[in-house]
Amino acid sequence: CARDVAMMTRELLKHKAYYEFSGIWMDTLVHKGGRETGLTNTNKLIRFYKGCDAGKTGYTNEAKHCISASAMRDGTRLIAVVIGADSSQERFQGASKMLNYGFANFETEQVLANRDLADKTVTVRGGRQDTAKLELAEEFSMFLKRGEKSDVNVELRIADSVSAPVRVGECVGKAVVTKDGRVLFETDILAAENVEANTWGDNIRDIIGQW
Repeated sequence: CARDVAMMTRELLKHKAYYEFSGIWMDTLVHKGGRETGLTNTNKLIRFYKGCDAGKTGYTNEAKHCISASAMRDGTRLIAVVIGADSSQERFQGASKMLNYGFANFETEQVLANRDLADKTVTVRGGRQDTAKLELAEEFSMFLKRGEKSDVNVELRIADSVSAPVRVGECVGKAVVTKDGRVLFETDILAAENVEANTWGDNIRDIIGQW
């Protein structure tokens, strides 16, 4: 059904390498000997719909003309699926109509981003520097009706301190997004830089420097 196709498309769109090919409108294959074969994307929305960069058309006698198309505008990505259209043009019109409705009535609000950690650090014990910068393992956005408030609470649970050495990607806390007491999303807070441990020589210099 259309929902199944939409779910498969959603999973496909998680792979960045896919976009290297999905958004190409026309291309040429050059064979050995110089012969050329021209290729045109059967998803015409790639060319004619603003923001469309992915999708797949299809046709069988039973399913008729079908398409799964995805477009991105202003940080919001939508997927439109049409099955059972009587003509190729009808499927493109149907997908465009759904995408237009989605972009006109919904938007994406980023409620947890690395910018939330820009002025925060974790204290490092026994390191060549006293703190380490932070980053999120994953950012989080919410899909909302235009004008709707996300009304969520973001809690950054950063460890009081960690011991050196610290490595990039080391978990030093949790970020939790809740709404009305219910957890919507949770991800690790990671060290964004390496901090080496003090050597004996570093410790001796520190002691001498305090005299």
